[in-house]
Amino acid sequence: SGGAGISAEAVVVQATPGYDCPGGVAVAEFAPNDRVLVLQRSANVGWLVVRKPVDESRAVWVPAAAVEVADGEPKLESLPVGGCPNRQ
Repeated sequence: SGGAGISAEAVVVQATPGYDCPGGVAVAEFAPNDRVLVLQRSANVGWLVVRKPVDESRAVWVPAAAVEVADGEPKLESLPVGGCPNRQ
C-alpha cells in the first residue's frame, strides 16, 4: 500500500471508551480534550477508528459524536472505511 494514507486530527469532546469494534468490548478510555488521529470510519460514519498520537500501535473505535475534527482537516467521509480485524 502507499504509505500511511489519510488521517484527520481531532479532539475528544465527550468522555468515551474506545472499543475493539463498533459496539464491542471497551479497551481504552478517552477524556474531553484528548487529541486523537482519526484513521478510518464505519460505512455510515457513525463510528471512527482513532489513536492517540503517542500510541501508534493501538487504534480503537469510538462513536463519531464523541470527537470533533479540527478545522482544515480532511472530512470524515473522505477517510477509508475500516473493518474490524480484532473480531474473529
